[in-house]
Amino acid sequence: PGPPLLEGNRVETLINGDRIFPSMLQAIASARETINFETYIYWSGEIGREFAEVLAERSRAGVAVHVLIDWVGSQKMEQQLLDLMTDAGVHVERYHPLHWYHLARMNNRTHRKLLIVDGRTAFLGGINISGVYSGGSFSQGSRARPDGSPPGRDTHLQLVGPVVAELQKLFLATWEAQK
Repeated sequence: PGPPLLEGNRVETLINGDRIFPSMLQAIASARETINFETYIYWSGEIGREFAEVLAERSRAGVAVHVLIDWVGSQKMEQQLLDLMTDAGVHVERYHPLHWYHLARMNNRTHRKLLIVDGRTAFLGGINISGVYSGGSFSQGSRARPDGSPPGRDTHLQLVGPVVAELQKLFLATWEAQK
């Protein structure tokens, strides 16, 4: 049957990077206590830099910031962005880095995309940290990627209410298992 339903939640549906990224960045910038962020793909570029900068700024302001990025999904992330965050005190972990002694778990990745701010607001969905998600959707005549293909299209949810505590537990369990 699964866990019981939780009442008292508010959900806002966000479509594509042009709506999702500003909402996430605004929530991060408003953080006062904690930021827990888990993502599969985190690539360099304008969006990746914006996230790194705001996460670093919040950490310097005394907010406890934890970032869990997948080792495979972050291969296109410049070391400079990791350094920017870690130099500011952001706790960054790469999920399941490749080692010869556990090649069998190479496909054990974290594909979760989860952001929790101050234990009160969460974002959950399918968007990765990459500029390919900006510019609209296929049906809106949006900008193409540099290779000519259409931009990525994805949906994210912004959640407020009791469900956020459940997502916080999920993040913390994954964080602790990674260490």
